[in-house]
Amino acid sequence: MDDESVVIVVMTNKDGNPILTNIGLNTASNFAKALYPISRMATRSITELDIFDETLAFRLNTKNYEILLVPHLEFNIVVVQQKRVYTKKNQNKNTTEKEF
Repeated sequence: MDDESVVIVVMTNKDGNPILTNIGLNTASNFAKALYPISRMATRSITELDIFDETLAFRLNTKNYEILLVPHLEFNIVVVQQKRVYTKKNQNKNTTEKEF
């Protein structure tokens, strides 16, 4: 991968089974199963607010990671990357804190 901060990429089918990943299948399945309810909840919430709108992607920030979820009817994509830390001296430089 071009971006060194990306540590996990999982693409699942509509049943939540990994079909493409850069990590082991057990870990990929755990991520997919843990994040699927969040993805469905966000999609339903957007639809309730505006039935003509849809969730294309959303980002979840934790203390150490940024998680990008891309829900779709036929598949889902999960990307986990290390949180970028910016310093005041040079905000153009990216550093990462930990490895996953």
